[in-house]
Formats: sequence, structure tokens, C-alpha cells
Amino acid sequence: MVIYSEIILRNVANRNITDARSGYYAAYCKTDVPNHHIVATFLSAIFTRDLFLLSLMTCSSIYMVTILFRHRKTAQHVRSTIQSPQGSPEIKATKVILMLEPVKGLKKLDSYLNSPLPDEVDAHSTEEAAVSGRKFLDGNELMLADCNLLPKLHIIKIMAKRYRDFEFPSEMTGIWRYLNNVYARDEFTNTCPADQEIEHAYSDVAKRMK
Repeated sequence: MVIYSEIILRNVANRNITDARSGYYAAYCKTDVPNHHIVATFLSAIFTRDLFLLSLMTCSSIYMVTILFRHRKTAQHVRSTIQSPQGSPEIKATKVILMLEPVKGLKKLDSYLNSPLPDEVDAHSTEEAAVSGRKFLDGNELMLADCNLLPKLHIIKIMAKRYRDFEFPSEMTGIWRYLNNVYARDEFTNTCPADQEIEHAYSDVAKRMK
């Protein structure tokens, strides 16, 4: 408004339509042509104002581009961290959680193998058998359930050691007794593939789970 005040001052009421002086004439008002020095000052003020506003817009645009560039670099760093072999803390935590579920299953199996079967309990004895001494799931002889479970348990033991550096805890005495008893059987050792063959056969699956 301060810049345009000079124009407001030059607008006056039109008192005589026969006035021949130069300027802009309308039915109710007229604008006199100002002095050239005044015009130059007015245009300079307009130019300075426009230049100042343009500079502000340019600075704000540069600032926004800088912020976006930094955000892009940060996002690239986060993506590269997630894609790295070590992975992010979130991925590591997820792997730990996923490892806990198989351990829970192993604990249940170990608890079952250590729980005495009914025929291991002496009905006439006042003492309870604290730990079972059987070799396999349902007794001292291999059954169909053992033939289904033991190969899978053996593969899990081999692959967990190879790709997760995880061994069945020594406290799981039931599982270790179960495995050691089957390892002593010729029908298992003669038909079970070597550890290297198991690692090679399941390597793709283990690598995808890393």
C-alpha cells in the first residue's frame, strides 16, 4: 500500500472535462501524469519489491529441495541397511522370535520323552518314576511314528548347527537319548544320508530363511 500511495494521490475528481492536460480521464476522475523522477522512483520500488519476493521464493524452494535430498539419502541408507547381510535390528529380533517357536516344540518333545509311560510305572510302588528310560516314542522298539519323526528331527539338528550355529541344549536329555538310541541302530545309519548331503539338499531353503 505504501508503494501505491503515489497513484492514489494522483487520482483526483474530474472537475472540467475540457481540461486538455495529459493524463488518464474517466467520467468521474482523472489521473495526472507525474514527474519523470517520480515515475522512476515508483518503478524502482516496484522492481525492488518483486525482486525481494522472488528471492524469498527461490530461497524457500532451495530449502525444500535440500530437505527432500536429505530425506532421500536417509531413506537410501535405511534401505541399504535392511538389505545388508547383517540386517536391521527389527529383522534380527524377528529371527530370534522365529527361533523361539522351534525351541518350544523341542521342549514339548523332550518333556514327552522324559515322561514315563504307564507300563513304566509300578502300580505297587509308592515311588513314582521321575524320568522315563525308554529308547523311542512308545517303548524300546521302533514304531511307525519314530520312522516319521526321527529323520525330520535329525535334519533339523544338522541344519540348525550348520546355518544357525544352534545345537540342541544338553538339558534336553530326552531328545538326546532318543537320537543316540536311533544312531545306534543299523537300519537308521545305513539308510540316513550323510550330513553333507543333507546340508546340500536343504541349503537353498536355509539361505532364504536367513
